[in-house]
Amino acid sequence: MNEVIDASGIDSVPQPMGPRLRVARENADLTEAELARRVGVTVRTILAWESDKAIPRANRLQMLAGVLGVTLAWFLEGREDDFMKTQSAAPEIAIQKELERLNATLDEAKAMTARSLNRLRELSNHPNLRNTNGY
Repeated sequence: MNEVIDASGIDSVPQPMGPRLRVARENADLTEAELARRVGVTVRTILAWESDKAIPRANRLQMLAGVLGVTLAWFLEGREDDFMKTQSAAPEIAIQKELERLNATLDEAKAMTARSLNRLRELSNHPNLRNTNGY
């Protein structure tokens, strides 16, 4: 059962949460390692969750839902309509969040550059730090 089940075939998703997690991960085009890194757990933990050998804590379940673009109700109850609603919006939301993170990083880099330039100007004007050779 290695095939990815898309949203159109969601009614064939087994009832236990582990297989639903695997389906959502595969539909998000993530490996176990990528999902583990994003959620802050080990690959072994992801494999245990997907095989129903362990159950994620509530905070991890919420993180999984956010990363995978599904609702908590879909994870817990397997309701088809909840999965379909979130899957259709998931790519746009993910792209929007990525752009927001990039903008924040760019703003931070600009601020760091400005601080460094100011420090460099201050140092170059300091009489005790001037190079006597003219540079």
